[in-house]
Amino acid sequence: VYLAKELGIPFATTAIVTDYDCWREDEKVSVDLVAQRMRESSDRVKTLFVTAIKKIGAMDWGNEIMEAKKTARAGVMIDEHVVFDHLKY
Repeated sequence: VYLAKELGIPFATTAIVTDYDCWREDEKVSVDLVAQRMRESSDRVKTLFVTAIKKIGAMDWGNEIMEAKKTARAGVMIDEHVVFDHLKY
């Protein structure tokens, strides 16, 4: 995550809850249970991604891209006069 930010790559994370065994001692977890929960969640995750991609595609990311390029450029420790075309802003 931090490496992506240093490289100027915008990102988002997604997590799928598959079990609660870290705090529910009476619920045993198994590979089968995790796989079942992943299958049960797959349609919701697909819907989430399709919806998010449509919304992301409709937004103006100009400012975020410029800030990401500034962050990436600041993270490169070389002569300040060296120019990377993909990091121009």
